[in-house]
Amino acid sequence: MNDDAFLKSNDEIIKQLMRIPVLKSVDGEDLKELMDASRIGNYQSGEVIFEEGSTGKMIFYLISGEVRIVKGGNELLTLHRTGDVFGEMGPIGGKTRSASIEAIGDVCCVEIDLSVIDKQSRDDTRKFRYLIFRGFAEILASRLQSTTEQMLAVKTELAQLKKSAKPH
Repeated sequence: MNDDAFLKSNDEIIKQLMRIPVLKSVDGEDLKELMDASRIGNYQSGEVIFEEGSTGKMIFYLISGEVRIVKGGNELLTLHRTGDVFGEMGPIGGKTRSASIEAIGDVCCVEIDLSVIDKQSRDDTRKFRYLIFRGFAEILASRLQSTTEQMLAVKTELAQLKKSAKPH
């Protein structure tokens, strides 16, 4: 790819990143600095982006396409919106990846290496880690709310099943 094509695609990716709610408040220069700690990942349908149980410092922001989250061979969730994040649980807790991620169709994502961010100047490190972890907090809160709603629905259904199974 020549430099003009790369810059044009890089500008397009930056425009896509600006659609991500947590990054909307980041100015263009800061976003370009964040891109220096990042790379663009392109995956084909069926390709495993990372395996459950693996380790890594990369977090992933979906730019285009769709991915499935698989744990223990069971599909848990499909992500498809620009800005959906995955792979954040391992780097947050310093533990192994809790699930596998597989591409559904062609996928493009921004992969941010937290270890590169940690090596930047102290001010940049604080700024970018704040942005990233603020985004994680929003995503985790949303996932927790969704999980709570699902759990309540299952409890309600279970109570109804128990009630209907009792002899009259």
